[in-house]
Amino acid sequence: MPVKTKTTIHFADTWREFFKECNMKSYNDFFQRFDRGHQGDETRSRKSKSDVQIFTVGPENNETTFFLKRFYNPGCKNTLRAWMQYGRPISHGKLEWSNANLLLSNGIGAYNPVCYGERTLLGFETESFVVTEQLAMEGFDKFVFHKWKSLSSGQQNDIIIKIAKTVRKVHSLNISMRDLYVNHIFIARDHDRYRLSFIDLENMSQNVRSRYQKARDLGRLYYSMANEYFDEDSKELLIDTYLSDEGPNRKTFLKRMIIARAEKMAKRRKLAAYRP
Repeated sequence: MPVKTKTTIHFADTWREFFKECNMKSYNDFFQRFDRGHQGDETRSRKSKSDVQIFTVGPENNETTFFLKRFYNPGCKNTLRAWMQYGRPISHGKLEWSNANLLLSNGIGAYNPVCYGERTLLGFETESFVVTEQLAMEGFDKFVFHKWKSLSSGQQNDIIIKIAKTVRKVHSLNISMRDLYVNHIFIARDHDRYRLSFIDLENMSQNVRSRYQKARDLGRLYYSMANEYFDEDSKELLIDTYLSDEGPNRKTFLKRMIIARAEKMAKRRKLAAYRP
């Protein structure tokens, strides 16, 4: 007798009722909203094992825009890494949901996860998805492209210090962000202060105590800071602020590690230009 797959879907707060009014109730209502090969105006990214589509639903006076991230045929490496963290199989959709909620619960900005779904076979994921609410913020790469050069050096420094302190707070929780790049940070200004949020959290890892791995995170961010906008003083400020609590010897060691990681990445791939 063939073994059947099992589908489940989980909603946060009152989102189940919201989507019910939009005739979106089941796993397939979400996962099959777009064809697997769909690539149109709604498509934000498309990879061999995942894609991201944007859609807007809701009553006329309460239309809301969401991002649907779908995962197909997860690889053994990612499945094993997630299993090692949680001690049991966990889908990519649930993992990204959990990672976002972990950041939010600790006062760190992230997208708002509204639901996730998974299809499993004998407890193991065959595909999954996560839906997040669109942030009322601007991608940091786009912010830099449009506004960075018009800011004063003091304003630029305030933002860099904010980023460094936020990453340090993330790391103090023993969280590693393997996708810590400029284009995965969102920013908004509230009066005279800036708020930050992080996206693309499927490769975030919990219970990471390794300073080496955390330094690699910052090296990725350092690498993604385009020279056209960020000079050496700006990058030094990022590192010095992040390492401000370290002793002189430790600070020198970690600084070299961060820069070495950034230089290694720069040799392996060319940084894409920031775009509007």
